[in-house]
Amino acid sequence: MIRLRALAAALMLLVLAACTPTDGARPPDNRPPNRPAPTAAAAQGFDVYLEVEVLSALSPSGPGRPILVQVVVTLNVVQTNGQMAVFTDPKTGVKGTSPIVFPRLTPVHYGITFLPGIAFAESIVTHAGPSGEQLSCWYTRDGVEIPNTRHRDIIGPTVSGTGGALVTCHYNAPT
Repeated sequence: MIRLRALAAALMLLVLAACTPTDGARPPDNRPPNRPAPTAAAAQGFDVYLEVEVLSALSPSGPGRPILVQVVVTLNVVQTNGQMAVFTDPKTGVKGTSPIVFPRLTPVHYGITFLPGIAFAESIVTHAGPSGEQLSCWYTRDGVEIPNTRHRDIIGPTVSGTGGALVTCHYNAPT
């Protein structure tokens, strides 16, 4: 199973390397025209949440809509001494060292707690899909988007009609 995931991640990186994403006609805050800003549930024991969304391609009937697709998240948490942070998986109790790589179905709402000595978190999200789909990630605190954490990518036109998107969003822990 681990080899299969590694192979899938490698294939996704190859797809992403072969694509040249283009910027679409989305507003600077990544929302389709006439769509309100997303809101998240208030924090429940976590400092921040990583949010990930994929929107379908624009169509003659209107703007893209949130869709249910798989993305791969690589979460890097770095300590103030520059070392990768040790994490504990809350579901299994297993301990490890960053990076944490996990597949998720969108929309993603992933809670993160920052212990003293954590400097920042970096989330790298990849998605393979048809041209025109938009991948976005950002961080929220208490259900409110944290300014300057959002990043987006739109899958550009390709010969095959499919391609990949990659976004990286950062959160600097309060000092």
